[in-house]
Amino acid sequence: YDVVRKGMEQNWDSVEKYAKEGLGQFNALVKRIGGRILRNVEFVSEVKKRESAIGKAIGRGSKNTNPLELGDLVRGAILVNDQNELIELVRDFKRKADVIQYDEKAQGEDPTYGYFGSHHFDIRLPNGMIAELQIMTKRLWKQKEVAHQIYMATREKIDPITGKKVVPRDVAATSKLIFKYRDWE
Repeated sequence: YDVVRKGMEQNWDSVEKYAKEGLGQFNALVKRIGGRILRNVEFVSEVKKRESAIGKAIGRGSKNTNPLELGDLVRGAILVNDQNELIELVRDFKRKADVIQYDEKAQGEDPTYGYFGSHHFDIRLPNGMIAELQIMTKRLWKQKEVAHQIYMATREKIDPITGKKVVPRDVAATSKLIFKYRDWE
């Protein structure tokens, strides 16, 4: 872990300018493709925080020390008002962006936390970086914020004997309840 941490820290400063350039390209791309719909919805974007990037690399057992190779170093979310806006934006991004990977988070795919209902894109930017874009309803975003607190409280818990991630049943059950009802559509 020390090698990964040290390598990430050494490389981080050298990519800050590049990541900010990627963020500018990402914002421009989203505005161009999102068009008129973006006038009525919320769009948030950022460069992933240094400690978060290092934690992700270490937590996933990565031997990679280059923060530019993280798929969500530049990331953002479009928060729509309803399913019609969501469907239109998903269609437009599939057609007009350089999509590397697309994933619709469907009900039942996350057996631990129960999260579903958003659309995730990995998009190649003109400078070569990969940015993550999520499209979901505003209501789901609020529910996701609560569930994310549960995730953060439990994601680093590792059983010292088996080496496997441990999620207490009551924590997982609480998270599943947050997403159980589809009233966020």
